[in-house]
Amino acid sequence: MRSAYRKVQNRNETIKEENRVLVNITDVYAPSSKRNGTVSFRHNGGIQKVTICPGCSINFKIGEQIPIYYNAQNNTYISENDGLGNDPYMGWYVGLMLFIAVIIYWLCQLSFKGRNLIKKSAAG
Repeated sequence: MRSAYRKVQNRNETIKEENRVLVNITDVYAPSSKRNGTVSFRHNGGIQKVTICPGCSINFKIGEQIPIYYNAQNNTYISENDGLGNDPYMGWYVGLMLFIAVIIYWLCQLSFKGRNLIKKSAAG
């Protein structure tokens, strides 16, 4: 399994203008739920698939030409509409929320310890 950093790095290397190819759509899978869809197309002598965002699958029709980014070094196909463009920031948001939760927990623990020390010094 690749790390999230490697996925983002691979995506940034692949989505460049020189890697852009136009392909004809051969099949569209559009799930009714909020899952990602897929678009199938022919390239390099075979049928390839790319992921597209849940709301984007209704925009694609069989036979239509769409741009796909192809990285020949690692044989990767990426669509602009895959819904992963903001994915790197999600890790930052989750990490920030966990950090804030730990700080709040730590401050609460200090507050309770401080109250106990005040009660002990007043009683003694």
